[in-house]
Amino acid sequence: MKKIISATVALLLVVPAASFAEQGGKSPKADEVQKKFLELQSKIHAFKSASSSNSGPGSASSTDSKLHGVENAMQHIRATLERLNEKGINPPGLTNALNRLQCIALKRNLKRGHQGDDVRELQKKLIDDGDLETDNDTGFFGPKTEKALQKWQAKHGIVSSGAADSTGFGSVGPRTRARLSECFMKPPKGENGTTTPPTADTTAPIVSSLNVSSIASTSANVSWTTNENATGKVYFGTSTPITFGSESSVSTVSGMSHTANLTGLMASTTYYYAIQAKDAANNTATTSTNSFLTL
Repeated sequence: MKKIISATVALLLVVPAASFAEQGGKSPKADEVQKKFLELQSKIHAFKSASSSNSGPGSASSTDSKLHGVENAMQHIRATLERLNEKGINPPGLTNALNRLQCIALKRNLKRGHQGDDVRELQKKLIDDGDLETDNDTGFFGPKTEKALQKWQAKHGIVSSGAADSTGFGSVGPRTRARLSECFMKPPKGENGTTTPPTADTTAPIVSSLNVSSIASTSANVSWTTNENATGKVYFGTSTPITFGSESSVSTVSGMSHTANLTGLMASTTYYYAIQAKDAANNTATTSTNSFLTL
């Protein structure tokens, strides 16, 4: 765990100073900023996982110092992204990245009796999450804020019992601070701030490996495969062309490998058949008409 934290902080301290610094009055390349931004996300996630496994109210001062490194790096990246935005350079997801970096990142541990803008930011977060009543963002950490924070900590599985000075219940230590900024790790959203909807499926299944087997005087098996899960239906009759819906048919359940058993056939008769395959999005594929002769 110590190796993870050390590596995290080392990267975070290097990224702002080297990769994100403006050099020669020029802005860093958009794709490079985006790449480093994604790397930082991954490292912060590793740091938070390691930090949250520590015991105690928020644990040792070394962990607290390393969390400062995370927060400072976030500030540097946000400043660079804002400079890019001002210059009209917009890496993919830039607007959303800026929004996500607006999440609460407290610079100190907090407990009852403290006051300041950071306390007010904490209170706003608690109000937004429904743990503190509105109009209580006073900037003073009193009994109401302590109780609301306890509720928030228990809800997020950080700590649910004890006292502020022992387990950290009702006070803000590094573990709670890391979790408060957890929205930084939320899944990417669209540039308008809403979740990007999945691309609509408009492609019909592909039917292949069509085969007729076990041909007898009154029955036969028709088998085929599809490249995705799909339901199937075999339409068959003694005349062509096939008029879908009027001929006899046998259906199969959703899957990629299908076999339909045709029964009630007449001996020594040519049967024409075609297959329709439909996926979950109701995209339908229809094969050409084929034939077989019963015994």
